[in-house]
Amino acid sequence: MFCTAPFFYLVQIRLWGVLAGLPKDSYIGRNLDAHSLNNWPADSDPELHPEPAQPPRIALDNRLCLKYALRANFWNCRCGTRLRLMPLEITAWQIRRKDLQLNETRQTNTQTFRNMLILLLVPCVIGPISAVVRAAEPYRGQPYHDSVYKDGAQKIPGRVMCAYYDIGGEGVAYHDSDATNKGSGTLNPADGSYLNEFRIHEGVDTSYTKYHDAIDDNPFELVHPPKDLLYVGWTDPGEWFNLTVNVKEAGRYIVGLLYTSKSGGAIALDLNGNKVDGLIKIESTYNALDPIAWRQWHHWNYAKDIVAVELPEGTNVLTLHIVLEGNMNLAYLDFTKAE
Repeated sequence: MFCTAPFFYLVQIRLWGVLAGLPKDSYIGRNLDAHSLNNWPADSDPELHPEPAQPPRIALDNRLCLKYALRANFWNCRCGTRLRLMPLEITAWQIRRKDLQLNETRQTNTQTFRNMLILLLVPCVIGPISAVVRAAEPYRGQPYHDSVYKDGAQKIPGRVMCAYYDIGGEGVAYHDSDATNKGSGTLNPADGSYLNEFRIHEGVDTSYTKYHDAIDDNPFELVHPPKDLLYVGWTDPGEWFNLTVNVKEAGRYIVGLLYTSKSGGAIALDLNGNKVDGLIKIESTYNALDPIAWRQWHHWNYAKDIVAVELPEGTNVLTLHIVLEGNMNLAYLDFTKAE
């Protein structure tokens, strides 16, 4: 608002006096005399107005103080030099103690306001930062559980069921090419039974082995899976799902797979977001001797030693990717500690 630092400080004190509603007998402007105020020349030169030895003490009314401040400000901006005219150059010892206290009180109030503002803003800043930090943390998995399966993270060494992929939904726990479960509620009617409605509202396609009409106990498969075994099916390239596991002991594990694959193909495994080895080739289970076309998806086989993986002790997340061909049914992975 004002041009020079000394002038700004002094006139600011006067304006505070006006704005704060000080009584008319305030001595903030004790060194200003009414004659010099009312007869202040517009083009005054500071060198032509020497300081009087002892300026008179007078009481200013609010209107006069404001008039003087504005006029002096206009002159100072025009001259573009340090303002040294006596009526404006007030030293600290000439200002009354209560005027200094007013200034100190305002500074204290300003600092208090700043501190309060900081306290209010800190949660607003820390909250988003914490959210960013949490978002940057690697995915640790949400183990599947329901009214039947309550064991949490699947154990290694041991059998890891593909149908017990993690909870979290599309893009978090899995990715599927569509949102409809082609097994539960579609192929298997929604009749309220556990198997027919297993994870019915999720995109991963799930079903279970059946021993009627020679579906999963047919003579053209290489192994007979147990009845009512849950599995992931209708797979397409690009799909994946996460499996949270708890590794009892760190080390190298050999992996086996129970599956069907009409056309053969390839899968891949990630461990905690990092690729494990390369592509895992899946041999076709197609059998031309089977006269029923749809049963080609039910020729079960068990592949031993499809891959060896190094697993750290504790909770880990395995991601199974469908890479080539698809048309696979995946029942479970066996993890056996290497000798």
